[in-house]
Amino acid sequence: MYLDLKAYHKKNLVTYTPLQYITFVKNLNVIILDGNECESCPCQNNGTRQRYKTSSFGYKEVTSTNLVANITGARRASQGLNETLILNGTLSHDPDVGPGEYTGIEFTWLCRRNNERFPNNITALPYVFPQSGSTRLPGQDEGGCYGTGVGKLKPWDGKAYIVDLNVDKMKGDENYVIKLIMKKRGLTTSAVHLVRIKEDIHLTLV
Repeated sequence: MYLDLKAYHKKNLVTYTPLQYITFVKNLNVIILDGNECESCPCQNNGTRQRYKTSSFGYKEVTSTNLVANITGARRASQGLNETLILNGTLSHDPDVGPGEYTGIEFTWLCRRNNERFPNNITALPYVFPQSGSTRLPGQDEGGCYGTGVGKLKPWDGKAYIVDLNVDKMKGDENYVIKLIMKKRGLTTSAVHLVRIKEDIHLTLV
């Protein structure tokens, strides 16, 4: 049996706070939506007064914060200066832990030329290293950082967030894409750094 709340108020001079109600049921119990206690409630069938209050609850879902990947370093380098270009991922971090703490983080560095693409599956990519000798025979250039194809870069021992590039062993007058992939707790993120390698200029005195 459902009763009209306004009519019931008028007839029985009963007031309620708050004024958010759904309906009355047969024994005149009232449902209050916002959890406050009603100050004056209808009588039960036995004529005694009874106070009611209700409560609500909810929950918060705590999720992992996204990882932050960052690469710092020069974006231009010149050959012929016996120069090593250092790229640094020190600012990469897990926001739940804070900068400077790398425990549990997996770093992977990749290198390609601007006109190449990284494969979707990088698991089988080999590490690439500077080749011995100052020159390479025509037709032997397979791309990537050192002419041996797209591949992974070996980071520093004990500091997987840092790599260096032997500029003189790279093809000059090329743009290179260095990618840092960062993994932890099943999360993955990445950062990309573009580098322009200026070609070695040979001067001949006559």
